[in-house]
Amino acid sequence: MKKLFVIATIVKDLFTSKLPYTAVVLISLILSFFTLFFVTTKVASEHLKSTLTEKHYSNDLFLDITSDLRNVAENSDFSLDENGNYLLDDEFYDRYLKLDLPTTTFASIMSFLKYSKLNNKKLPGTDFVEVNVHPLFSKSEQEKYKPFELSLKYEYDVIDGRDITEEDLSEHKNVALAPEGWAVKVGDTLDCFGHKLKIVGLLKPKVGFEYEGAYYSYHEKFLVPYGFLVECMKEPIDINSLNTKTGNLEHNPGYDDKPVDNKYVLIEPPANTTFSSDGQTCYKGKIYPATIKINLQNIIFSKKLTEKQKNDYAEFLGVSPDKLKSSYERLYMDNIKEFNNQALLECTVSGAFCVLNAVMIVLFICRKNIGTYKLFRVYGSSRKNIFIFNLVSMLSVILLALIISALMSMPVMNVFHRINQKYEFRESCLIITSAVFVAVSVLACIPAAVSAVRKSPVN
Repeated sequence: MKKLFVIATIVKDLFTSKLPYTAVVLISLILSFFTLFFVTTKVASEHLKSTLTEKHYSNDLFLDITSDLRNVAENSDFSLDENGNYLLDDEFYDRYLKLDLPTTTFASIMSFLKYSKLNNKKLPGTDFVEVNVHPLFSKSEQEKYKPFELSLKYEYDVIDGRDITEEDLSEHKNVALAPEGWAVKVGDTLDCFGHKLKIVGLLKPKVGFEYEGAYYSYHEKFLVPYGFLVECMKEPIDINSLNTKTGNLEHNPGYDDKPVDNKYVLIEPPANTTFSSDGQTCYKGKIYPATIKINLQNIIFSKKLTEKQKNDYAEFLGVSPDKLKSSYERLYMDNIKEFNNQALLECTVSGAFCVLNAVMIVLFICRKNIGTYKLFRVYGSSRKNIFIFNLVSMLSVILLALIISALMSMPVMNVFHRINQKYEFRESCLIITSAVFVAVSVLACIPAAVSAVRKSPVN
């Protein structure tokens, strides 16, 4: 207790009677800290990708089972093709949402819709037309399926007719928007193998949108209520009613691309040629008028998964957890090692100069306490106790400087960022800087503590 009282007394003196000297020491230590922090930040900008890229890769998981996908598809509880695409329907959503995973910032979602009649008339020269679509959700559905909110994002302008309303979606009306210039107009009705869909407006997609520094571009798509697509996915097409070759649906390639002058141009296919598109992928031997596919071979979450979440996710996909890899580890571990080594090296070199500064300022403030130390020696304090008193009191000042520096790191980084756009705040830089700073400062305290013992001999 006596030792604690003595140390508390010395520390109190540092921040009362000797406050001006302590302030000088604190300022010098803080400047030394940010000298080292600047060095680590500079090294990071030279050896690492942007923090946004690192965030995406550290939160990313990819399935390292390319050669095993066929086997996984056969044993999956869900409709899964050998390319790793899952059929996205209510059953998939319900089971996925129970995992309580973070929201996704990237998951590849593709939707397709086939229609065999236009305004109750069969299409000339082909069994069906297939178009890219984007599912629209009602407010209640948006809240439920929020984990995939970004992947299902789509912005557009209505240039003819009207937009699809919340009432349309909540009342499950089969209405849709079509891109301008396609071979449909406002008021047309599409027959999707028995499922009727009315075009109520024409749209023009916006160029794209930016999210956390990444840019996402738009492709022209039909906008269709999610509920309608799910209905279409419940009833497979009778393949026998269509022309087939080698198990694939055959349709005229003239319908694949955007029509010319709002008219489809029929192209006579070469003999014995089968045409198929990505949307026609079979799911367990079945083909549907509509499909919503999500590829979970590579998915990026808003947060890094915990071990439990990773295990639950692996079980959901039907794979072992060791098959889920991190792109960050695969692509950047060498970069991280190189950064750590270089940052420690340069920080240590810079720290050598900071040691001289720290030794001088710590010796300076120790000299201000020599009278106090002599008094303690007169009353029986040993050389060891004087050493401990001085070392602990100096460490308290260093700790305070470290706390102040850490709190100031973000504002100071804003200044660094203005100097160079590549300078970004990184926890790793702060940790390396703090480690070197503490090591340097403690080394500076030891000779100061020894000096205090020598200069306060027993009377």
